[in-house]
Amino acid sequence: MKTLVVYYSRTGTTDKVAKQIASQIDADIFELATKVKFPTDMSATSDLSKKQYQTNEFPELVVIPKIAEYDRVLIGSPIWNGQLATPIVSYLNQQVFTTQSVAGFCTSMGSVGEAESQFNQIAQADKIKAGLFLDSGVVSDVQISQWLAR
Repeated sequence: MKTLVVYYSRTGTTDKVAKQIASQIDADIFELATKVKFPTDMSATSDLSKKQYQTNEFPELVVIPKIAEYDRVLIGSPIWNGQLATPIVSYLNQQVFTTQSVAGFCTSMGSVGEAESQFNQIAQADKIKAGLFLDSGVVSDVQISQWLAR
């Protein structure tokens, strides 16, 4: 099964988990980038994220990866204010998963909030699999294996 891991990471936590997943299953990996960078201060990022959700104006992405050749797409996001990071919302809003199975994985230093139901609502896919939602940036290879086996 050809797999693509697509993710956004502001601090490196989701990056670490994405690379761990991709390495374990020999997947291709793609880090999303926004045209305008987010602030380095989490409080400022949080405020900007809230505003983007309120106005429904999500950040523009530099490049959207092509997914036609993949059977499975795993999408990684940090959790901001109990929600998916807005760059991931941008990605999901622009992507239609026609034949791919899709699953999300999220990292949070607090509660993952409603991220899983939000992911399932926004992702335009017929085959959404159970996600991996972590309340820290620490994940074991065993957790990844168990998640991927579902």
